[in-house]
Amino acid sequence: ISRGVTLRAVYKRKHYRAVLRRDGHIRYNGVLYESPSAAAKAIVKRASNGWGFWKYRKARNQWVPLRNLKR
Repeated sequence: ISRGVTLRAVYKRKHYRAVLRRDGHIRYNGVLYESPSAAAKAIVKRASNGWGFWKYRKARNQWVPLRNLKR
């Protein structure tokens, strides 16, 4: 990616936002995480597949799972 990508997630009806940085780290709530799963775990308080938890905007009003970026 050429610049930071805004990520979002919904968990227990609450919305969360994070940024996927160019170096691959995710900044959530002022903390850098080395993986999407580590950032997701900070929210759900248990192991979680962050590649499916976080979504990014592919097109206007179209948010898709982060795993789609790996393809």
